[in-house]
Amino acid sequence: MLFIYVYTYIGANKMNNDIKVELEGRQIQNCVKGDPNLLKQVFMNLIDNGIKYGRNGTRLVIKNKIQKRTNDLIITFEGISEPFSSNEPIFEIGYRAKSAQNRTSSGSGLGLHICKLIIENVYTGTITAHHSSSGTTCFEIRIPNGFKK
Repeated sequence: MLFIYVYTYIGANKMNNDIKVELEGRQIQNCVKGDPNLLKQVFMNLIDNGIKYGRNGTRLVIKNKIQKRTNDLIITFEGISEPFSSNEPIFEIGYRAKSAQNRTSSGSGLGLHICKLIIENVYTGTITAHHSSSGTTCFEIRIPNGFKK
C-alpha cells in the first residue's frame, strides 16, 4: 500500500522531464515491520532523484519481491540517468555526483545520505547503487524479515 501511495503522490505532483514512473507488481503487498513514514521518505527521495537526474522520455521502474532463501524484501529503482562511477561516494552527506553538479535542479546532497541512514539504522538493511555502461542506474534496497500481506 505504501508503494501505491508514493507512486500516486509522485505521479500527481512530480512529473518532470517526461519520465514515466512505473510500479511493477502493484497487486503484490510485500511488507516489513517498521515506521512507514521513514520508508515513505526513502521511496520519495529515490523517485525524486530518478525524476531529477533521469533522461528525458525514459522510465523509472520500481520492483519489489521477497527473496525466498533469506526472506529479504528487495526493492529496486531502475532507470536511465546521469552517469556516476562506482568509486563516487554518492551516499555521503552533501555529495552530488560529478555529472549532477552542473545541473540546475535543486539538490543539497542530503537525500541519498538520509536514505542510507534510514535503511541501515532503522531497518538494518542495505542500499546500493550501480550505473552500467548502457546508461542504466539501479538502486537496490534489501531489508531483512520481509513478508507478504
